[in-house]
Amino acid sequence: MGRAGFDDATRATVFRFLQEAQGLATLDALNAEFRTAVGAMGFSGAVYIRLSADGRALPPRPVFGEGAPEGWVEHYFARNYARYDTAIPMSFQSREPFTWSDAAGRGMEKETGTLFGEAFEWWGGDVLICPVRGINGGVSIVDLAMEKGRKLDEVERSTAHALASLYAVVGEGFLERPGAPSEELEKPLSWREAECVYWVCLGKSDDEIGAILSISKKTANHHVEAAKTKLGVASRASLAWRAFALGLVQPPLF
Repeated sequence: MGRAGFDDATRATVFRFLQEAQGLATLDALNAEFRTAVGAMGFSGAVYIRLSADGRALPPRPVFGEGAPEGWVEHYFARNYARYDTAIPMSFQSREPFTWSDAAGRGMEKETGTLFGEAFEWWGGDVLICPVRGINGGVSIVDLAMEKGRKLDEVERSTAHALASLYAVVGEGFLERPGAPSEELEKPLSWREAECVYWVCLGKSDDEIGAILSISKKTANHHVEAAKTKLGVASRASLAWRAFALGLVQPPLF
């Protein structure tokens, strides 16, 4: 961590959180200490969000932390942006932190561009998303707000990810466990639909899926659309999210 800009005071603040987080007595204390630690690294806000638990997809609402602009969460759900938020499937796919800017570049739908354009404006910058796995048998993320255009080096990303992971695990210890799964697929995916969904999760187009599976583009699209109908989603990004959350596809190791 010996880089210009990562001075002794910052290192001391970061290490103090890593050493003391598990001994904090309340969630409020944890939030305060985490804000201090990531604040020393130049992040201006931190929000913990569950994406799935016990094989069940969850609405991506903040659970604890602070930093989201007032009204943003309500606006996000009123516009049904979860359907077009490419950061959600990327959180299931990636083992490493990534930014909103990274996610925005993966979108192919107009609504995705609208979502991130508004997000950058509302938040006044970018967000580093740190995926956290294994809590309540699911996937969660910690969003760290930062200046738009900021370039994070490998040390900054890995340090932020370590802090976020500990924050998530300790914070969950103060909360009640999410309820048991309440939903099952009425119509399970066929083996061919599941194959096509797997390749959708890896970002493959219908053309590419057809070539991989030795089927036509039209047939690949038919299976993808059938899977979207069965899982109740409208976009390929949402299809990947639901498939991962329901345990239909295992996230690849990156």
